[in-house]
Amino acid sequence: APGASVTVRIDVAGTDAQDINDRATVESLTPDPNTGNNVAEDGITVRGEADLRIAKTAAPDPVIAGNNLTYTLTATNDGPSSAVNVVVEDVMPAGVALVSITPPAGGSCVAGAPGNALLPTRCTLGTLADGASKSIIVRSAAGDSRLPPSSACANRAVSEAMATIPPLAPCQAGPSP
Repeated sequence: APGASVTVRIDVAGTDAQDINDRATVESLTPDPNTGNNVAEDGITVRGEADLRIAKTAAPDPVIAGNNLTYTLTATNDGPSSAVNVVVEDVMPAGVALVSITPPAGGSCVAGAPGNALLPTRCTLGTLADGASKSIIVRSAAGDSRLPPSSACANRAVSEAMATIPPLAPCQAGPSP
């Protein structure tokens, strides 16, 4: 019938950032005097959102100054989208010596300068899928026993989302030489 219309609804769900473009056409066996209005196009952008968090543990806790200390930094994506180009930064405190950094498979790390917030250890983890986690192992030698206990172990890590972890409990100072 002239002027009649039909509405077709298509529901689209997307959890990762993307552009969704759609083209609809209409045609009939009946001759159409105006085919210029038989095509419609539209598009939407699905914005990705990833809730990153970081956890940091130290072992042993407490550590005697002068002994080795291992930090485990775990970045987790709580979704709902994949997190792309995930970067973790770890500012090592003054008074420790970096021994080694072990990135997760597919990741890479560049050592920073302990005590220099402008030169943190920086690890690139790639993409974290919704619900995925990757861990980095940072080994250091806790400062010498002449330093105040808190200077040897206070350490912070930050993810690209800038979630900050509070400092760990202070170390115990060992006997002075």
